[in-house]
Amino acid sequence: MTANPELSLTQSYRNRFVISRSKNDGVDLPCVVRWSPNSSAFTSSGLVLLHHNAAGDLDPVPIEYTGIRYLGQEVDDVVVVTGWGHFVQQLEPGAEVSYVANLPECYYKAMRAGETYTLLYPGEEILMWEWGTLTELTGREIKKRAPAATTDDCPNPLISGGARITFKAVDEDEPWPDRAARLAKVGFDMANFEETQWREALRWKRAGSPPPMEETERVPGAPVITTTLSCPPHFSGDEDFSVQVTFTYEGVVGPSGATEPSPRPITIHAWTLHGVYCGRREGLRVDRWVKTEKDQRGDGNDVSWEKCEDDDEMGYLLVDEDVAIRVGQDNKNFISLMPGEAWTTSDRIHNARWRSGYIPENVAPGDTFRCRHKGIVMDWWDWGTMADHVDTVVKLPSFIAGKVTEPADNGGRPKLIVTAAEEVRFTYTGAGRGAK
Repeated sequence: MTANPELSLTQSYRNRFVISRSKNDGVDLPCVVRWSPNSSAFTSSGLVLLHHNAAGDLDPVPIEYTGIRYLGQEVDDVVVVTGWGHFVQQLEPGAEVSYVANLPECYYKAMRAGETYTLLYPGEEILMWEWGTLTELTGREIKKRAPAATTDDCPNPLISGGARITFKAVDEDEPWPDRAARLAKVGFDMANFEETQWREALRWKRAGSPPPMEETERVPGAPVITTTLSCPPHFSGDEDFSVQVTFTYEGVVGPSGATEPSPRPITIHAWTLHGVYCGRREGLRVDRWVKTEKDQRGDGNDVSWEKCEDDDEMGYLLVDEDVAIRVGQDNKNFISLMPGEAWTTSDRIHNARWRSGYIPENVAPGDTFRCRHKGIVMDWWDWGTMADHVDTVVKLPSFIAGKVTEPADNGGRPKLIVTAAEEVRFTYTGAGRGAK
């Protein structure tokens, strides 16, 4: 278990759980297990909350386990293996699987600001498991087994106890102005998630936005890729709204930094171009135009931009071992470009069905937004076409939607910097996200 040494009583607190199988457990076979942070760690038989008292001792803290929502796959006594579920995972000898989950509300209710606590995992006997691989067991049922103490069957897998995290509970010095309203509307866990986003945006605003990627940063010998954005000038919120992003292979960076013609095709990790999970200088940004006090008085046209956060993602992150991918056989994540060729994709700004995305909850008719692409440092590229790379192997995170992990240095090739695009603007013409 790993987590931050400080827990804010009004922000999400992420815990990382790693389940490892011994390399030499006497059975050289893969197995499939069902484990979930909600149903295994965040229960009365799971994590124990201990308070560090003034004498230096640890006192157990009672928890009222209410309000935790479980998915059927987490708690059912019979599950059907699908091959893709978050909670049913394959473990080879020596392998491990990781889960990331936020601490539920019931633990927060038992803590006080300024106090130090430890979360102790007591261990567990896994009752939902079977020998085999996910592929072999797909479509079959895994049933809950009897505890080992009550049967003569094959022993169940055991997760040893003792894993722990220690942290200090703190209040925020600066309260979130919308805390009470959002808590009443969306509940504790989602309010914490939103406050975390608000505080991150506030830190970014106070630190100032770093400059976008510029042409002067291009590296001689690397390909030149430019970016262009386009979108409709208005959107109502009744339909999905996306920004088109076009990447064009213009040539190669010459010794002087100027763009020179290139006769060679390139293959790139296209996923990176979206700029998801990127640094502060990279990727897509959506901002809302906010009038300053000076402009509201009518004596100037002074405006500022307020960063909009994407609220479309929240939940578990499952992390397993990195996976090997053959570049030339993965058309979903890798593409080839000939000199002068362009590749166009789109990034969704607003999901009409779920009313989620970058558009804030308090959007009003007439609000103006801008979309920017600040540029990207490519994690992997090489000369040649996809056909040339049919046997080229790289490694990606287990969830695939991440940067190439091996080779970490892109094989020593020059750093490919995709420079920033000109921004596009659009105006909201609907009735507001909260309108029905």
